[in-house]
Amino acid sequence: MKIILLDSNSLINRAYFALSHGTPLTNKKGQPTGAIHGFFAMLLKLIEEEAPTHIGAAFDVHAPTFRHALYTPYKGTRKPMPEDLVPQFPEIKKLLKLMDVAVLEKEGFEADDILGTLANKFDAETIIVTGDRDCLQLVSDTTKVYLTVMGISKVEKYDLARLAEEGFTPESFLDYKALRGDCSDNIPGIPGIGEKTAKTLLDIYKTLDKVLDSANEMKGALAEKIASGREIALLSKQLATINRSVPLDCGLDTLAFKPKFSEEFLSALAELELAAVYRKATALAETKKDFEVKPIAADYETVELETITEALDALRPMKEVGLLLSDAIRFASSENREYVLTPAADLFGGPDFDSAAAAVLGALNGKKTYVYDLKKLLKQAGAGFGEGCFDVMVAAHLDSGSRAMKTAADALFGYGFKESAAHLFSLGKKLEASLVEKKLWDAYKNIEFPLIFVLKDMEAGGFAVEKGTLLELDKKYTEELTALTEEIYRDAGQSFNINSPKQMGEILFDKLDLRRGKKTKSGYSVDADILEKLSGEHPIIDKILRYRRIMKLKSTYIDGLVKLIGKDGRIRTVFNQCVTSTGRLSSTEPNLQNIPVRTAEGRELRRAFTAAPGGVLISADYSQIELRLLAHFSGDSELIKAYRQNDDIHTLTASEIFGVGLENVTPEMRSNAKAVNFGIIYGISAFGLASNISIPTYIAREFIEKYFMTYPKVKEYMDGNVAYARENGYIRSLSGRIRDIPELRADNHNVRAFGERIAMNMPLQGTAADLIKIAMIKVHKRLANMKSKLILQVHDELIVDAAPEEAEEVKSILKEEMENAAELSVPLIVNIGAGKNWFDAK
Repeated sequence: MKIILLDSNSLINRAYFALSHGTPLTNKKGQPTGAIHGFFAMLLKLIEEEAPTHIGAAFDVHAPTFRHALYTPYKGTRKPMPEDLVPQFPEIKKLLKLMDVAVLEKEGFEADDILGTLANKFDAETIIVTGDRDCLQLVSDTTKVYLTVMGISKVEKYDLARLAEEGFTPESFLDYKALRGDCSDNIPGIPGIGEKTAKTLLDIYKTLDKVLDSANEMKGALAEKIASGREIALLSKQLATINRSVPLDCGLDTLAFKPKFSEEFLSALAELELAAVYRKATALAETKKDFEVKPIAADYETVELETITEALDALRPMKEVGLLLSDAIRFASSENREYVLTPAADLFGGPDFDSAAAAVLGALNGKKTYVYDLKKLLKQAGAGFGEGCFDVMVAAHLDSGSRAMKTAADALFGYGFKESAAHLFSLGKKLEASLVEKKLWDAYKNIEFPLIFVLKDMEAGGFAVEKGTLLELDKKYTEELTALTEEIYRDAGQSFNINSPKQMGEILFDKLDLRRGKKTKSGYSVDADILEKLSGEHPIIDKILRYRRIMKLKSTYIDGLVKLIGKDGRIRTVFNQCVTSTGRLSSTEPNLQNIPVRTAEGRELRRAFTAAPGGVLISADYSQIELRLLAHFSGDSELIKAYRQNDDIHTLTASEIFGVGLENVTPEMRSNAKAVNFGIIYGISAFGLASNISIPTYIAREFIEKYFMTYPKVKEYMDGNVAYARENGYIRSLSGRIRDIPELRADNHNVRAFGERIAMNMPLQGTAADLIKIAMIKVHKRLANMKSKLILQVHDELIVDAAPEEAEEVKSILKEEMENAAELSVPLIVNIGAGKNWFDAK
């Protein structure tokens, strides 16, 4: 028997804040789902790894507890629950009940008390899963605590031995909290007693009672603190002590868990659009006999094939085929029957998976084939494969309002299908019709589909990298890190782990007594924004910031890139066509679009990226493309005039918002105007602009108001985008690409405001993505019979590895195709650079 007890409020909050960075996770209805996703992803992982026989999910009740009666300010410093988290709690409880997981709550008590009561009640192996260190007092011979750290992705497992490694017993941990208090729960502790002092006192005196009784043995201020803090320490211990005698009607039969995923459970996941959770649930159902799962989509007949000959015979009469390569080779010519071949190399010459797949792909030449991720298949197929294909991944990405498509299950689940070739065939048919109906066919056929072949060639070509240059930089930065470490230790007056936020917080805010930032249960926050605000207050701060920059550059880029250089001296990235919601490409394994450019050290890294031996790199970069698109879409006469006359738009804007002549615009004025120009594209607020350029909010508001007075059509255009998106639920780019904006229907004001910024920006950023893709397709076609090759796209920049004798022609091709990617009311301007390496080419 194994019991798992969940500290649900703690885990849900952890899941929410772990997944709340960037775009808030919502479904098409605008319903927030981030915390639901994180909580159930964690729960299913627990079920898979621990195989519990009993599960209970304990929740806090929104009502005063016995602790509030003891101490009115208890938890009084906690911020209200975020608006978009509130509606996720009832959904989580609903899903738990559909899984037959017991939901436990008791008015007047906290979830911790329920956990403690149940752990104390049953003499069985028990695991408490929580994000709250308070529960460490519950560790015993039969009870372990799994403490979530770093969101919910990492868990530290505490038993009595692990607790002892940190110098605690369950009892002394409680005494420790009584001495030092807990800022998150507003448990006071003895004023002036911090973590180190509390730990030292318990190391000497062992228990809280002995610490308090020994105040007369201590000296100076410490003796006064302990003597005067006796009552508050005893109260703090009462507040921190978990009640293990909650009157709770709950036996083992209540907690009994028989893994079962019903049709209702899966339907609820589908409605919430929790594709990853659904995939995990169905995967568990397939590997555990005691799981029950009913697929949402209709069933189909499966025909198992034993040899490649049988597979080719089955394929021969088919004119249209759905193909899915996963754990097996699956193909179908209808939604009713799927053929499955699971090849495995053997001693008698049977084909391995890759050989069998290549044979099947070869047999598909000339057939209309519905596939997922054509680019990946092109690497396995021979010449001639691909043009007759329909890529369900790309089509689903367009059709679904630019939702990310990372796996075949993402696409199939989103439309109510299982992961199979039969259903891929059906979905492909459905998407063909839908793209025409939604006016997306041109974007698919003329941009996204031909781009697949461009990206395949770019990935195959790779980017030459000088390993020696990277190793020289590694040596240089290793030496600097060593020197910085010694200087930081000197400024701190002691050595410590510079990479430990907890230790750094203690040094900065306890020892050096700098202005304190945010404090969490794990210690002071030492995020970059907090340290940057302290810059200049102590020499150690700028050194720590420098240390972090260099450490990230060395570990993430230099060390990481060296490992990825191929035998031919080239690094090959993977371009993701269907991940971003804006239509822009992303790059992974490694991310070559994220090589730093804003710092001198980051720019220096680009020297390692070179042309092929004897060649030259040519870089072509759009100039202010989104601002030019803003002029085109808004139709603002002043902006259009400025770009047609090739005026400096930032100087012109500065002249207007500061009310000075062009000749009197200072560099600082121009810099501020530049921030306004680019900020407007992203719907920046007065507060955001003020933070960016370090000016008062009221002045930033004046800048924005003067900008809109200067370019009135821009304001009309931005407001029009928001109105259109609010009415239709989406916004389009120039090519017709759609981005759904469910955030506009959210209850939370901040989420709605985020949706409004998306509506303002997406047509600009999405169209910029359209234009660079169109240019890539045309450039690739013109380079087809040349030695020079397109090797990288980064935002608004294209890079060609050119043969020296073709360099001038390549420059002309890039300029011509990029500047003529679309007919606009303002000219598109491309800046061209060339050099032996990426740094020089810019």
